[in-house]
Amino acid sequence: MKNLSIFQIILLIVSTVIIIIGVLMFAFSKASVSGDAGLVVVWGTMNELDFVQLNNYLIDVKKVPQKIEYRAIESAQFDNVLTTALAEGKGPDIIMITDDKFVRHENKLFQIEYEYYNERIFKDTFVESGEIFKDKVGVYAFPFLVDPMVMYWNRSIFTKFGVSQPPKYWDELLTLVPRLTEKDERNGIKKSALAMGEYQNINNAKQLYLTLILQAGNTVAEKNFLAEEDKLSEIAREYQVVFEDDFGYSISPAIAATNFYTQFANPARSVYTWNRSLPDSRDAFISGDSAMYFGFASEFATVRQKNPNLNFDVAVMPQSRTGRGATYGKVLALGIPKSSPNVERAYSLIQAMIDADTVNAISEDLFLPPIRRDLLAQSADNAYMQTFHDSALLARNIYDFNPEESDAIFKSIVENVVSGRLNTADAVGRADEELDLLAPKE
Repeated sequence: MKNLSIFQIILLIVSTVIIIIGVLMFAFSKASVSGDAGLVVVWGTMNELDFVQLNNYLIDVKKVPQKIEYRAIESAQFDNVLTTALAEGKGPDIIMITDDKFVRHENKLFQIEYEYYNERIFKDTFVESGEIFKDKVGVYAFPFLVDPMVMYWNRSIFTKFGVSQPPKYWDELLTLVPRLTEKDERNGIKKSALAMGEYQNINNAKQLYLTLILQAGNTVAEKNFLAEEDKLSEIAREYQVVFEDDFGYSISPAIAATNFYTQFANPARSVYTWNRSLPDSRDAFISGDSAMYFGFASEFATVRQKNPNLNFDVAVMPQSRTGRGATYGKVLALGIPKSSPNVERAYSLIQAMIDADTVNAISEDLFLPPIRRDLLAQSADNAYMQTFHDSALLARNIYDFNPEESDAIFKSIVENVVSGRLNTADAVGRADEELDLLAPKE
């Protein structure tokens, strides 16, 4: 430095100042870009007010750095809105996807392989119904909420007929139905024990029917893991329909479950308690005209609000003594579309959303059981929630290729059998073929 001229020294100082200014401008520019990249766009069918509560918790308590923008979409419009947006390159960074829509959008989701999120951690963290969102390679979406099916029962009606406890098993329910059903002299139903046997005037008929199917040991469809060379085969199928399979039983589980379900609409049976001339099943229960109602945990507030004077309680869905413990459970999961430019930020936000504290907070807010096993292992604060906890552990679901079409298929099974147009085996066989047509093709 001592050999530098005054001119060189001035030039060096000026150059240094320019460099410093440049660095500061670059840093400011990067900070601005980083702030923009911190925006994570979430789309889902969750009520907007419920998401506001979630967002406030994430910002105020979890201190997440991301700015979250949420768009609530009607369930009936979700598929078209998402598909169109992704095709136009305008999709979200995270989608809140339900179990029945997963297969339809599976190929749009970024898969996180087990190298980055261990499968054992996934299985130890979430209830079994959440496993529909993973396969042998990795995770497509992370379970966030579970809404299990439960049995609502009218305490006053049970007391009136000297019944102290709700049935825990289906064979117990069969003995109660004649006692709890009030009929006129022409065998017309004045007050029903429960809504089962028909389809069109039964809320959650599809999920109720599937609960019986799952308990009987039928999974409806199974997912195959295909090697890349297998995918080139014209006969290779990622999903295999097993609805008609007997699974080693003397009678097909689907046939057994269908026969059980439809008997409650048969006037010749002692358990006849429902027909299609009766009102909506939930309305019948709320008005006190039905002793039991099979609904979801999320319906609790509606039942109480519509009839504050109704003396009711909730119980775990009746189970089979010989089959698999199960009740249908809706699951909401968080996935990242492949088109998202913010995969890392979206993944980081998802991890904050499925954290035990966050899941517990949103579960309390929505009065739903948590989907995490560690939280379910803790005792619930009240009797209703404890039943929801117990039911969440039993929650199961199916690979649903097209929820609207499959609903129509299951409805046709029930109505064909009840009307006598088809015997049970033929109705199940036809449904198996129709479900197979819905299966995704490679």
